Amino acid sequence: MNQNTPFPSLPEPDTEGLWVSELNGIWAEEAKAMAEGMGEEAFRRLARTWDVLSEDVKLWLIEWGTRYHTFHAAGLVADVLRSDNVKLVLVALRCLGQKQDRRELFSDTAERPRTSQRTGCQSCGQ
Repeated sequence: MNQNTPFPSLPEPDTEGLWVSELNGIWAEEAKAMAEGMGEEAFRRLARTWDVLSEDVKLWLIEWGTRYHTFHAAGLVADVLRSDNVKLVLVALRCLGQKQDRRELFSDTAERPRTSQRTGCQSCGQ
């Protein structure tokens, strides 16, 4: 995120690559702060780039989404809970646990974790 280079105000289809590059790069914290400042629409657009985000950025996106954009994060969290990535699953479960008053938004989309996920949770003492 060079000070001489203008940064797009919202992730757009033609600028998503720039956002992903910054989020996965050395200016990740600055890009995250900018995205969070842009709110719900930025979250929704960045969530569409899920497949090309690093694990650290995915963790941040889950945390940001469940904290401030629960309705739009529901599908993303449900997909994470169905995945085999134990680290992402644990973060999603922790975030859901912190939002007990909003848990009903996820009840229709979340499924029981797979055996490998339960085993991963047990091995972490969770």
